[in-house]
Amino acid sequence: MATKGSVIVKISQAYIDSLADGKSELTVKFKDGDPVKVSVEILPAQSSETDPEKTDEKTDSPTSPKTDDTMVLAWLIFLLGAASFTVVLMAKKRDEMAR
Repeated sequence: MATKGSVIVKISQAYIDSLADGKSELTVKFKDGDPVKVSVEILPAQSSETDPEKTDEKTDSPTSPKTDDTMVLAWLIFLLGAASFTVVLMAKKRDEMAR
């Protein structure tokens, strides 16, 4: 026996799409009791301009804001190059001193 507030009704997306925007009334029938009428409001679909998760038109995936992540990579490459240059100079200097 169902008690008040204990029922979860799952509605398919196809059924929701078939409803017109605005208020609709759904009736849920139970085996052990009277049917229950539920009012729902179908809101208009949001356009991509007002959608908080805008999608990239080419890939249809959420877009991410630009970040400075590429600067980290640039600094790492610069430091690796500077370290390599220093090692080469030290090796040349050692070879010159050994002669």
